[in-house]
Amino acid sequence: MDTKQSSYLEIPAQELAKWLDRDPDCYWTVDGDPVVCGKLSLPSPGDELSWELRKINKPLEVFDRRVILQSQWKTVTASELADLVETEELGSRVLQLRWEGCDIEWLLIEDEETSESVKREAQAR
Repeated sequence: MDTKQSSYLEIPAQELAKWLDRDPDCYWTVDGDPVVCGKLSLPSPGDELSWELRKINKPLEVFDRRVILQSQWKTVTASELADLVETEELGSRVLQLRWEGCDIEWLLIEDEETSESVKREAQAR
């Protein structure tokens, strides 16, 4: 029996928020999560999303596409999260997440188009 599988790793909401804080002007959208979608107007800048995650303060699980041993369940920190980020064809960063204890998977997707548009508007002022 093969004990290897792709799995989820725990990440406290505070750690995901810290990771988002590293790029506060980057805009993000959420696909599939009624909790975050019901609280924010999306796409949302990273600093607003990190603030909301801190308020919710529930542990999450981030999908790890690497094959790991089932027994290697661990908690991920903000500094380790970069290893779990997927990149879309056009370069946007994506994380597949779910709230701990919930089977509903959702995506946190970098919205580069909105980020660039907001930067251009700010420079034009």
